[in-house]
Amino acid sequence: MWYSNDGSGRMEIRHSCQHGDDLRQYGWIRHDGTSYGQQRIVDHEMMLETEFLTMANTSLGETWSARIRGKPLSQRPILTSLIVYLFNEGKGEMAYRTSGGQRSLEEVYGHTPEVCNELYSQFATER
Repeated sequence: MWYSNDGSGRMEIRHSCQHGDDLRQYGWIRHDGTSYGQQRIVDHEMMLETEFLTMANTSLGETWSARIRGKPLSQRPILTSLIVYLFNEGKGEMAYRTSGGQRSLEEVYGHTPEVCNELYSQFATER
């Protein structure tokens, strides 16, 4: 989910894209229907692009990867927050590592035998 503070006092938290959400554009750019997809969301003065990729039958079972990129479309600075939430609904453990005085999530790691043996996600921020 994401939200922006453009100084106008309007701050909407978005979890999804639907017709009538006052978005300039959203939808799939390309996908294969089963294992890959890339979508673009243009929300006022910001563009988000997400990519999803799954690989079946790896040594870990089915694995998923996601890349999320944000790009400002305005010259004036706008503070935007992207919130990624992960959930482990089975057995196993999940932990995380932060940096920047607990302000920046760097990685999530652990294991869960129901989905795959090892769990690892890395987060990078480009400025």
